[in-house]
Amino acid sequence: MIDIQLLRTDLEGVVGRLQGRGGEPLSVANFLRLESRRKELQQLVEGTQASRNKIAKEIGQTKAKGGDVRPLMTQADRVKALLATNEQQLQEIQEELQKELLGIPNIPHDSVPLGSLAADNKVIRSWGVPRAFDFPAKDHVDIGEALGGLDFATAAKISTARFVVMKGGIVERRAP
Repeated sequence: MIDIQLLRTDLEGVVGRLQGRGGEPLSVANFLRLESRRKELQQLVEGTQASRNKIAKEIGQTKAKGGDVRPLMTQADRVKALLATNEQQLQEIQEELQKELLGIPNIPHDSVPLGSLAADNKVIRSWGVPRAFDFPAKDHVDIGEALGGLDFATAAKISTARFVVMKGGIVERRAP
């Protein structure tokens, strides 16, 4: 998951790197809206907590002097209800922000060529000579799917594209 601090400090850079891999994986407007609302609610919660603490201190001082604390208790109840409402709203915004963050794919390293297709990649080095077969060679993905050992559909539901769930003999574990 992307670190939210990175989005807060370098949103344009993150968006640029993600767009370089293809598509629009991040709704900038939605992120900014959620982040703005989160900040607003965070300040509101902190201010309400400060008010609650101030009233609690006044109640203690008034009790020590033998004064009537009923008006302060009524005010404390109102502040407590307001604080609960604000904290609930903050929690909801933070959960929505968390969902947004979970939907953002990993940022490719700066050395990764931009592009969304395998053809956009470049060969940096290779080893050995490719073998020549007297039959049509199959891709390992096709073989794995045909044998029931690679499940891309389930992996796409769990995470995103370009991941695979391995099962059966492909992941068979052998004792040492």
